[in-house]
Amino acid sequence: MPTDGWRCSASRQTTGSGTRGRLFRAAAGTRVEAAMAVTLVDVVRALMPDEGDLSQAVAALGAEALPHLQILVYSPDVMIAARAVHMATLIADSRALPVLAAASARQDKGVRVAVIGAATRLKPDQAAKVLGVLMLDADAEIRQLAVQALPARVAPGLRTRLEMLSLTDTYTHIRELSRGALGHRPPRRSTRSQGKAPAPQRGRRAPGSSPED
Repeated sequence: MPTDGWRCSASRQTTGSGTRGRLFRAAAGTRVEAAMAVTLVDVVRALMPDEGDLSQAVAALGAEALPHLQILVYSPDVMIAARAVHMATLIADSRALPVLAAASARQDKGVRVAVIGAATRLKPDQAAKVLGVLMLDADAEIRQLAVQALPARVAPGLRTRLEMLSLTDTYTHIRELSRGALGHRPPRRSTRSQGKAPAPQRGRRAPGSSPED
């Protein structure tokens, strides 16, 4: 019948192995991919604090979220920015490094602290690139956390920075942490430097004590 003939012709045009069939399937695949593209809205929703664990979002959004995460580390909402850093490191992709580099330049201390925590989940060579910047941060606490986050085997490129900190940092505990990271034995602290008052000499009263003591 004519109707059956029309159906067969349409089937050959759309599902056949010819050029028209291939073009139809390619166009259909493009439409599906466009419909499933990861948007900024998708990533923001995943980063909301009430969404909890980010591992499910990583599985659903994948590496396509990284360009959006690099924008979101600049969010005025420090929690969103910090979660963007965390999510970037959960994505096993080298493109996560620019996200952490951008976050390292944030003035908000909480975001930089999040970068240090995230760097511990990176490969040693990647962590060195991130922590090497924060070891020279103007904030002493950031420098301290960055040194403490270094892997046991320090990358050669960081040893010079550690040596510099061990000699010139304005805070004693950071100098000692740096010496420890280099494998040097920290110097012995005097009793006074440990915050303990010296014991009074025999036959003398400690300052401020009463004769009954």
